[in-house]
Amino acid sequence: MLKRFAVLAILALSACATEPEAGDDCSPEGNATCDSTSSALFCEGGTLRAIPCRGSGGCVEGDDRLTCDTSRAQAGDACASVNANLFQCDVSNPDRALRCTSGVWTAQDCNDCAVQSGQVVCFQ
Repeated sequence: MLKRFAVLAILALSACATEPEAGDDCSPEGNATCDSTSSALFCEGGTLRAIPCRGSGGCVEGDDRLTCDTSRAQAGDACASVNANLFQCDVSNPDRALRCTSGVWTAQDCNDCAVQSGQVVCFQ
């Protein structure tokens, strides 16, 4: 009987040591961790969301902050709520900007996308 309990206790402890995954419950709101060198998990609405970090900087944790390089985001990629309504030029198409809308990078057509004085400008 004691052996059976020890095995169950070990299984229960190993289940608690699993890595967090997208879709898991989380708190506090806004907390984030790197899932890999190219992906982050952000706590939004009590659930972990996977956010691609496609830029050359990838996902890096350090000094109580996380950096997720989204500079190579693609239309349809998830984006964190902290980036809501931010724009960036689409590196795959110079005639398109990307806007973080409702948790997704959405494409906006333009005649040319450029960064001027630190601001994204989508010429119409």
